[in-house]
Amino acid sequence: MAQHQLFRIDRAFMRAIDTKIAKEYACDALRGFSVRVVESGAVSYSYRYVDADGKPRRSAGRALARPALRGALSRAVEWGLLATHPMAQVKKQRTPDPDAHQYLLPDEEARVRAALDVHNRTALDAWHAADIGLDWTYGDATTPLVLLAMALGCRRAELLKLEWSAVDFPNATVRFVDTTTKTATSRVVPLNAEALAVLKAWRKQSSHFRLVFPSPDGKGSLAVVPNWEKVRDAAKVERIRLKYHTMRHHVASRLVNSGVDLHTVGQILGHRDIATTKRCAHLAPRTPS
Repeated sequence: MAQHQLFRIDRAFMRAIDTKIAKEYACDALRGFSVRVVESGAVSYSYRYVDADGKPRRSAGRALARPALRGALSRAVEWGLLATHPMAQVKKQRTPDPDAHQYLLPDEEARVRAALDVHNRTALDAWHAADIGLDWTYGDATTPLVLLAMALGCRRAELLKLEWSAVDFPNATVRFVDTTTKTATSRVVPLNAEALAVLKAWRKQSSHFRLVFPSPDGKGSLAVVPNWEKVRDAAKVERIRLKYHTMRHHVASRLVNSGVDLHTVGQILGHRDIATTKRCAHLAPRTPS
């Protein structure tokens, strides 16, 4: 491969692959994509998602760019559009994890909890005004969902698809089944005091549903954590990019700092290998006791 060689997916290539896959996928995923490879193996990328008119829609990071380009070129070789893979000799680079330090400091966690309290009181007041839910603890699913995320560190899909049959109240455990986990393996996670209290209170409001967090019509699961953006913005955590997955890193960090070994932390979080746990858990500084 020549030094500073530039590969581009041009219009001819786009027309060729358009005959094989959906046009909108090809255009959105590949147009405006270039990669520059130097002799050392370093790679620089230029990549923009574009709309139907070819105008940029949003920037995409390297994490999206590299595998998309490599996959596109692999498919081109498979279809006989290219004789060899232009990136065959390009070294795969480990890019920094944008979530590598996404734990919450004590004051940041306090702000998230305070924002949840405000949201929950507002939601409850709306129900109480209509003489509904006078004995409820939660005004909607937002607060119990986020509190459980901060307690359990489970993936969002695992929590949203959780069924009441998987919650063992007597033994204070919850079972995430293989059909909902990223690794396609089941695991049993212990419930701490807060998680157990949250689930008991929420069950009084939603025990007639199969799912712990059903959709508004009760026929399926929630697709997202409702009102998360409002709570996040109200918490005003500016040090990090606060999102649901932050809770997962936060729990890993908290467990390690409390003396739990990495193997156990990995089992609780459902990691496939210890390397993932290490990246996730060597995060937050210990708070003085």
